[in-house]
Amino acid sequence: QAVTVHLGQVLRPDPTVLQPLTALGQDFLLAAVSSSATARLTACFTATGLDPLIPAELRFSAEDSLLVPTSKPDPAVYLFAGERLGITRWQGLAIEDSVPGAQSAVAAGLQTIGNVAFVPPTERVERVNALREVGVGAVIWSWGELKRLLDQRRAPAAAAD
Repeated sequence: QAVTVHLGQVLRPDPTVLQPLTALGQDFLLAAVSSSATARLTACFTATGLDPLIPAELRFSAEDSLLVPTSKPDPAVYLFAGERLGITRWQGLAIEDSVPGAQSAVAAGLQTIGNVAFVPPTERVERVNALREVGVGAVIWSWGELKRLLDQRRAPAAAAD
């Protein structure tokens, strides 16, 4: 509880996160799938300005959403989120910064992208390698890069229309 209160007090909105996620939210349904408790997600999303982009009903906690709390790397929380969202594994895309998170998403059958934007610079190369080892399809260094990547992948389909 003390960590949750602390995070709620020290976290701030970050335009390098908010701007690309706002743009992505215009084209995609955004959800959060986390091992953190719902109370921590709420505190963090409120402090960082993410509440409007990922409202409470689109947040899935391995600790609170499941009948039996089951943390990542177990895929249970991703499977639960997909079921609740009414999507197949082919319709979802997971963005993960941790190795256990990436293992969870990959085990759930989701296409998964690693994000090292908030990994300390001295640990990034090691994290990139670890994320690739567990099966992520790509690694991004910023949320803006994700937006560009997804725009590029959609452009050929739009051009064919």
